[in-house]
Amino acid sequence: MPFSIEVAKDEDLHELMQVLWTCFENPPQGILRVFFPILNDDREASLLAASDGQRDEYKEAYPELIWLKVVDDETGKIIAGAKWYFYESNPFATHDPLGEEAVWYPEGVGRQVATSVMHAFEKPRVTMGQRPHSFLNIIFTLPEHQRKGIGRAMLDWGLAKADKLGLESWLDGSVFGFPLYQSVGFLTYGSNNVSIKMPEDYTEQQQAEWEHYKKAMLPVEHAVMWRPAGGKFVIGETVTPWFN
Repeated sequence: MPFSIEVAKDEDLHELMQVLWTCFENPPQGILRVFFPILNDDREASLLAASDGQRDEYKEAYPELIWLKVVDDETGKIIAGAKWYFYESNPFATHDPLGEEAVWYPEGVGRQVATSVMHAFEKPRVTMGQRPHSFLNIIFTLPEHQRKGIGRAMLDWGLAKADKLGLESWLDGSVFGFPLYQSVGFLTYGSNNVSIKMPEDYTEQQQAEWEHYKKAMLPVEHAVMWRPAGGKFVIGETVTPWFN
């Protein structure tokens, strides 16, 4: 199947988000709801809000942030996408993601659960990635177009840019992506099976809300993966971030 990889434009973000949601809802993956909630039981309005939020970030952060889109050349439809960050200086020198809240949720228990999951999910890279690096935030392909080399092509695109900039790279990989990521030089630090703790002072109602949101957002289970600049690991020479 012929397809094209392009840098996405602002006007592509809504279609990209539609594809992303479809991919992460089939089968359901809790990480989607950590960052993209359905509020007031209104899926379409929530999808539109998510698209607007991603578009605003893209306008502010490009070219440090680059969204890729993959287009089916026959239909002209977006069938896959990836969100890459290319940090040419330490991104955590001026802000601490572990001090941020999941403000896309209204104040309350839902925001607290999402914030707790987000912090646990991001802590390994924030702790070990205190230097310039690229970060594959998310990558997705519609189920009917998987196993056609699309994911590899998006990965190669981002890593070629990272290598040109001399950047090491990070991603959070599912078990299904291990062979692909390892084939391009990623090493596994370890599993990050997110666990969160309910505040002890919650009321009975808050406890019920906590369990409701926890069920929607968990499990989140990924492997923290790192790739040295250029993808070359030499035993006895290359130093991994977890041994620095």
